[in-house]
Amino acid sequence: VTGKMRLGVADMTVLDALAILFGGGKEARKHFERAYNLSSDIGYVAKVAASEGLEGIKKFRITIGKPIRPMLAERLSSPQEILEKLGGKCLAEYKYDGERMQIHKSRKSVIIFSRRQENITNQYPDVVEMAEGNIEAEEAILECEAVAVDPDTGDMLPFQELMHRKRKHDIHKAVEQYPVNLYFFDVLYVDGRDLTVEPLLERRKVLESIVKVDDRVKLSKATFIDNDVEGLERFFQEAIEYGCEGLVVKSISEDAIYRAGARGWLWIK
Repeated sequence: VTGKMRLGVADMTVLDALAILFGGGKEARKHFERAYNLSSDIGYVAKVAASEGLEGIKKFRITIGKPIRPMLAERLSSPQEILEKLGGKCLAEYKYDGERMQIHKSRKSVIIFSRRQENITNQYPDVVEMAEGNIEAEEAILECEAVAVDPDTGDMLPFQELMHRKRKHDIHKAVEQYPVNLYFFDVLYVDGRDLTVEPLLERRKVLESIVKVDDRVKLSKATFIDNDVEGLERFFQEAIEYGCEGLVVKSISEDAIYRAGARGWLWIK
């Protein structure tokens, strides 16, 4: 009630309780977890469970304006280990030093959510404009990294520079002084189609088809790796030299869906 969870009762404990109480047992937990992952609102999940039961929980769908809990990556330091984990083949992407954004575009508006599912739209009026002009779909949810750039040289700046965007006043000055480039790396929903259940390569294909690339809006730089440890190491060094933090290396298997709210070995940083 107070928001201070001092008894070790985490979100998943609450979902277990809801599954037992309203879903007939812990085996129904997956449905409650899916509903939570698609809405980021455990209170709303509990309300639907109490009023509509398990059938209401099963009806949860992606909704523009409700943030999806982000998929997270595991961490490894050796290219050999990474390729072993991913069966030798993968898609390696630059890991940009910026602010991760989940952009919801509808016919009426654009809403930007942070990695922690906070609404940060007011801090980024320029990103709203870019989303309106460069996402070629009526309704879509995409993920990108917003990276601060030097307004004179266009060089990438560290994440800390984006802290200036958190000011409540003179936001338009901050937009001019600390412009951003967007690097899109995933798409979760387009015009009624839930892409979280599609494998990575299909999502990437859709992403390429709906993002109009220009000087400030780009796709994350990515390359396919096929049992090439040295190639992965080289690409990692390229990313560092370009000013990135490193790589996110992603599984390209058929089961490489978007696992909302989960940290797993489908993505490794």
